[in-house]
Amino acid sequence: MNYTLAEIAQILGTTAKGAHSSTSINDVIFDSRRISSPASSIFFALPGEKRNGEEFIMDCYRKGIRFFVCESWTFTNECPEASYIEVKNAISALQLLATFHRKQFDIPVIGITGSNGKTIVKEWLAQLTSSFFKTIRSPKSYNSQIGVPLSLLNIRKDHELAIIEAGISKPGEMSHLQKMIAPSIGVLTNIGESHLEFFLGKEELSNEKIQLFSNCEVIVGKKSEYLSEEIIHRFNPTAKSILWSTEKGSAVFLKKIQRTSSSSLIEIEYSNLNFQIEIPFTDDASVENAVHVFCICIALDIHERVGRLFKNLQPVNMRMQIVTGMNDSFLVDDSYSSDFFSLKIALDFLNRHRAHRKTTVVLSDILQSPYSQEELYKKVASLLREKSIDRLIAIGDQIKEYKNLFPQNSTFYSNTKDFLSNTKPNDHSGEAILVKGAREFGFEKIVIALQEQSHETVMEIDLGALAHNLRYFRSKLQPQVKTMVMVKAAGYGTGAIEISKVLEYHRVDYLAVAYSDEGVSLRNGGITTPIMVMNPDQSGLDAMLHYRLEPEVYSIRSLQNLLEAMNKTKNYSVPAHIKLDTGMHRLGFESHELPALIEFLSNHSEIQIGSIFTHLVASEDPSNDTFTAHQISLFKEMSQQIIHAIGYRPMLHASNTGGIERHPDAQFDMIRLGIGLYGVSPSFSEQQMLRPVSSLKTRISQIKHIPVGDSVGYNRKFIAKRPTTVATIPIGYADGLKRSLSNGVGRVKIGSHYCPIIGNVCMDMTMIDVTEAPAEVGDTVVIFGDSPSINEIASNAETIPYEILTSISQRVKRVYIEE
Repeated sequence: MNYTLAEIAQILGTTAKGAHSSTSINDVIFDSRRISSPASSIFFALPGEKRNGEEFIMDCYRKGIRFFVCESWTFTNECPEASYIEVKNAISALQLLATFHRKQFDIPVIGITGSNGKTIVKEWLAQLTSSFFKTIRSPKSYNSQIGVPLSLLNIRKDHELAIIEAGISKPGEMSHLQKMIAPSIGVLTNIGESHLEFFLGKEELSNEKIQLFSNCEVIVGKKSEYLSEEIIHRFNPTAKSILWSTEKGSAVFLKKIQRTSSSSLIEIEYSNLNFQIEIPFTDDASVENAVHVFCICIALDIHERVGRLFKNLQPVNMRMQIVTGMNDSFLVDDSYSSDFFSLKIALDFLNRHRAHRKTTVVLSDILQSPYSQEELYKKVASLLREKSIDRLIAIGDQIKEYKNLFPQNSTFYSNTKDFLSNTKPNDHSGEAILVKGAREFGFEKIVIALQEQSHETVMEIDLGALAHNLRYFRSKLQPQVKTMVMVKAAGYGTGAIEISKVLEYHRVDYLAVAYSDEGVSLRNGGITTPIMVMNPDQSGLDAMLHYRLEPEVYSIRSLQNLLEAMNKTKNYSVPAHIKLDTGMHRLGFESHELPALIEFLSNHSEIQIGSIFTHLVASEDPSNDTFTAHQISLFKEMSQQIIHAIGYRPMLHASNTGGIERHPDAQFDMIRLGIGLYGVSPSFSEQQMLRPVSSLKTRISQIKHIPVGDSVGYNRKFIAKRPTTVATIPIGYADGLKRSLSNGVGRVKIGSHYCPIIGNVCMDMTMIDVTEAPAEVGDTVVIFGDSPSINEIASNAETIPYEILTSISQRVKRVYIEE
């Protein structure tokens, strides 16, 4: 976009105030942590469920932003150079601006919605149409009430086609998206189970989604009970329908699918003509997505020219991964995409996780861009400076032509092979490295070369799922209730530092660890959020005070130890947290100990009390609700005695994951979120709302065929009763796979097939029965994730999910992924 503040104010039906400026505004910011070009950006202070964007106006101003849209401006004295627009609703204002901007372009705009496959269809369509049109598409999964307007505002005068993804989660949302996108071509991928929680059923969900097509000229999709010529005619009588099905006589008839081990040949009949498209995928979802794309090409009238390009479709990797590199480095793997907008996102992600490391960006030519090459690489150079990147390694002849735009310490190579032959592992010791390139450059080879080598068992940590779960539990909190998140035991086995960085990014109020060394590790990893230590040992108190770690105190002795450390270090600024025992009988002051506690605190006011808390024993268990109510009542009584004695009110907290929704009266000032953050809940209904954060995966090392009567594993615990195909996988009890899952108790998943564990689980290896599963050496094996779930594994092992998660050994590589 390219507007002045006065023009934006006019579009929004109001006037601009504050310092006068005619500067051209090119970028919209709504997250103060993601600012790349402050001088030409405008910050929309959007309201959120727990935080208001206006809280971050000062932060934006300090970072160079001078243009603002907000609902209430109270910063004239603090921001004298600011120009601002006041509006009734900041989100509506952003959408109004996007609606106006969209209307300036008379080009085909494709709006894609559906339960699944939206992003794949969008990305594949962009891959194909870029040969015929200068195409813009919404980045990643920018399909929400905020993501859609940001996508539309990126349309430029030289674009010839726009592909916009539209996603909804609640009734009433699609009408807003339709007004903004105003698609000329509408696409419905399918109607499934996703996002049904706020709808009465699939029919209501479908009716909401097809509102996107109310003014479309053409509507594309698979013929079904939710989309047919009759349905389309009912809500949009003038629209042309291009619907496909496997039934002969359909407008687009899917005649035949011939599959090989690596590709699918799809035969389609349209307008009495036969077309063949070949895709390098064999799964049903990919075939369906490819047919959607072909039908869209019919709507664009390029279907007769595009067929040969389908065989070059690339898999869509929608996630960035963090993997451990050699020599204390780490890699952000974004090696399958390369455009300027996604570079901004990747650099923000890199900086969030860099801690104190130097940063290196390995970047290929950017092959998809609306800018001229010189303009593009000027923007790239500026962006790298603004993000404080220490070193650039550029690969490709295109970017090499503009080497004068980049710092002198940058290095340039013509191709990936040249880089790999001229780099050594020690060249990147202790660095945070972003690997980002177009697919043609094969940057996956760079990731393989630079990552720490380990066996093939990995635990994937989905940071997007973690953020989703955090948002879910925050939505259950009363206004002003703060959030403390438990990251003890290495973040329940997921990796405390990386998890804490995500939580800090999402502005949780407190973190909690079990021991002081865990807190020190977080501080050394760059974490600045307040940290409570729940089991501080006397020998670690000096370090705790030095690193601003806040101790739990649970006895007079623990208070005496803390006071001694404070006097020794002359550090009285770190608050303490009083633990009350209301029924757990583990740690904490009991009722009869309150007089001694109050006397100690009265005599030593130099000890600041940050909070008073207790631990609910069975908050998730309805059969113990009477006892939980007793705990809550006792906690209120005991904490009030302390508050009255010390003369001020610290924060109060009692509720854990199980109590957040079941016992809202126990939320007090803060809740402590534990296992629920990681996607596990004892409540079935709540479990349906959460996403699993951790997935443990490995690969098949070898396959054997054994006859009836042969045995498998130590002690011959499995005897084959039929000819059996046995696969060996490189995971054992030393990796955290419980030995109690041996010999048919546990199962794993290969593709869509469940395979039982046979024989005893060994220290480093396990055998599984793959007789009924089409399996090959190298195939991925899921130990737990979506299915089997961690709850199932824990139940089979006769333990709890906590133990399963925290037992995964450190020799299992953690890979962090984010959309």
